[in-house]
Amino acid sequence: MQFTHQTLTSTSKRFSDSLKEMGLELPFSATQNTWAQIVVGKNFSAAVACANGQGHICAVPITEESIQAKLGARSREVDSQAAADLFARAIREDLSELSISMAKLVTFIGGREQTCLISACSDLTGLGIMDAKNAGYLPVSNMRFIGAEEHEVAWLRSSADLVATTVNTFAGVNTYQSLEIFAANSRAGNEKEDEVFAQHFGARIEPCSQAIVEQVLKSFDPLSAKEWEVDFDDVRDIVFDVFERERGDDGHNWLKPECALGEAMIDHLAARLRETLKWLKDQANDGEESDSPLESLMQTAKLSMRKILSVQAN
Repeated sequence: MQFTHQTLTSTSKRFSDSLKEMGLELPFSATQNTWAQIVVGKNFSAAVACANGQGHICAVPITEESIQAKLGARSREVDSQAAADLFARAIREDLSELSISMAKLVTFIGGREQTCLISACSDLTGLGIMDAKNAGYLPVSNMRFIGAEEHEVAWLRSSADLVATTVNTFAGVNTYQSLEIFAANSRAGNEKEDEVFAQHFGARIEPCSQAIVEQVLKSFDPLSAKEWEVDFDDVRDIVFDVFERERGDDGHNWLKPECALGEAMIDHLAARLRETLKWLKDQANDGEESDSPLESLMQTAKLSMRKILSVQAN
């Protein structure tokens, strides 16, 4: 975002009008200086001189908190929503001149139903586009039409929360709608995680069961079955560690043992394996030691995985 002499003047005027509407009016020069301090970090006259000399002056990082702080220094207290509203009202009419990136994002968001802009710290711009139907978000830096220069990208990232709120406001997406979109997206994300988990481990039932049983038998030596202390949490930790390891490190962002299906699978496996271990222990104490603990545990593991994955398929 960058300002010229003209846009500093016009935005300052609208900032003044908005303060007046809220009953927070300041003297003319104080209003100009407060606004200039908010957006470019200088008093108005110094900002204008810089803009005239260079053709424009770049914005400093702007947040709801920084707006509140600058107004607070003038004994004008506002909440975060009012701070965001003041900023939006001031820049709305000059947006295409102030930040072409924001203007393009407003057009993009406004042209799609159930879509909003969010802050996304993992993206270069600090922003992402989220919709209600597709899990995850689209990083703004992936959108070629934005074409922001380096200084604009840095400013977007430094002011991401306020940028997202402002763009959504201009696109006609209020806070309640943004929350609804986020909730729907989260549900889609949960479904995606379950789907990826089922696909990945559904194709690996045999080797995964083998790995689980091998780890179980390292902790539960068949030669000392009579002394086993079969605790559910201990068995579950073994199962979880195997799933965590077996998912590999191949870029599966959606493959998580902590997903709903993963948790159900791990809990079910741990419970069934614990029952089998207790049965093997009882056999040992009754003098009827199993010829193949590994086979019994393998059968339990494979049947348990197939049962949960078949439920998911249905």
